[in-house]
Amino acid sequence: MKKLHRLVSNVDPLNRLTCMYGRLLLFKVEPYWDWTKWYHSSCLMNNPFYETKRLRERDCYLCEDIFRIERNSDLKSGIIGENYIKNEIPVIVGSDVMESELIKWPIARHHFGLKDIEEIYDSNDWKNICLFRSNIKTSDHLTLLKKMRSNKGELRPKD
Repeated sequence: MKKLHRLVSNVDPLNRLTCMYGRLLLFKVEPYWDWTKWYHSSCLMNNPFYETKRLRERDCYLCEDIFRIERNSDLKSGIIGENYIKNEIPVIVGSDVMESELIKWPIARHHFGLKDIEEIYDSNDWKNICLFRSNIKTSDHLTLLKKMRSNKGELRPKD
């Protein structure tokens, strides 16, 4: 019993000493092995069974046939439920009061639209790397962006 008590009472100083020498060792080893990328990691070993949630084709069924999103203001909740939510039709609901509140948000000070996306896309050399797929019959991303801008958000497939 006395040996167990002595061992337990000596664990904390031993632990501190081990941590101190371990840190010193890591600083000496850093020029040869960069351990800093694991500093915030909770585990040093990768889990081969871990998978991040990925979007699948079945996740896109709601939006693949949408060519236009309506904007309405001052809709009653019953109308929204009956005409839009139950029919799975997207709608942007806004009112003057709501829009005046949204303008106060910091992000509202920065205007970022389709023209900006088109310019960013057009200015990058890597734009041809992407494999482009869409239910909208267009040949590439840039054509799609121009079409969206010219139709003010309404997309129509090619006949």
